[in-house]
Amino acid sequence: MKKIFSYIEFLLSKNDSYTNEVVAFSVLESIEYLLKNDKKLQTILGEKTTEQLKEF
Repeated sequence: MKKIFSYIEFLLSKNDSYTNEVVAFSVLESIEYLLKNDKKLQTILGEKTTEQLKEF
């Protein structure tokens, strides 16, 4: 899981609006419930991933 979230963080760090939109709405939105309710998962989220989740 850590590698997956590292890659998501890498994509978000590119600051490409299309990529950010795809990650936010296709990936993070679909697993939002798990991310917000699992403390262990929250510890491996990067800064940009956490910022995107706050928008939901």
